[in-house]
Amino acid sequence: MNFVVSGSSITGSTTLNPGAFAYTFSGSISASMQIAGGTYSGAGSGDWDAQIKSGNMNQFVGNLDAGTWEFCGARAGSSMPAPCLWP
Repeated sequence: MNFVVSGSSITGSTTLNPGAFAYTFSGSISASMQIAGGTYSGAGSGDWDAQIKSGNMNQFVGNLDAGTWEFCGARAGSSMPAPCLWP
């Protein structure tokens, strides 16, 4: 997963199941740089939201389509959030 922030815009992409499901993301990021959201497209399409995990700037949690699929991640060298759940 790779994301780039430019001002308040955020774009990114990821591929799941080695090459089977490619997605692109676009949206905006809050002034605090801790909450982001927008739309995604590719193998599916819809809305996405993500936020920095409370208390750990190296971890994030998010969801697609208002909670139908949750995801989480961490910067390289950091542990994954546990639990990996959208608040």
